[in-house]
Amino acid sequence: MNKDIFSQLKSIEDGMNSLLGAMSSLTHSKYTFQDNYDEVWTPNCDVYISNMKLHIVIELAGITKDSLELVFNDKYLLLRGTRDFGVPSSDVCFYHMEIETGAFERVIYFPEVQLDKEKPKVNFENGILKIQFDILEEKEAFITVE
Repeated sequence: MNKDIFSQLKSIEDGMNSLLGAMSSLTHSKYTFQDNYDEVWTPNCDVYISNMKLHIVIELAGITKDSLELVFNDKYLLLRGTRDFGVPSSDVCFYHMEIETGAFERVIYFPEVQLDKEKPKVNFENGILKIQFDILEEKEAFITVE
């Protein structure tokens, strides 16, 4: 019975590749089913504002802090890294596979508020990365009309 399911899935993939091949001939550009597979996975995150602070919380179970890279500029925060559980790449038969492994990347765009990016607070504990930026108060300038 399992072979029947896999042969049906293979048949679906072959049909999709055939359809994409027909599309490629119409658009004169190469396009395959494999082009839709992401090379990196994206971790879940929450972004919220509370008490004049921007909070970014990212779920990173099974990742060591040594494998993390954080970079930010005026517009966004970029998080990159890898997760590897040491599962052999050959001679493995998965019965259920949901946990993403390999390279990951997440771009988090900052909301339209002034942030103090000089001293973010960063904490990584129990697979949860927490990043906190203070929100700067907008200063009003008075203009004298002459």
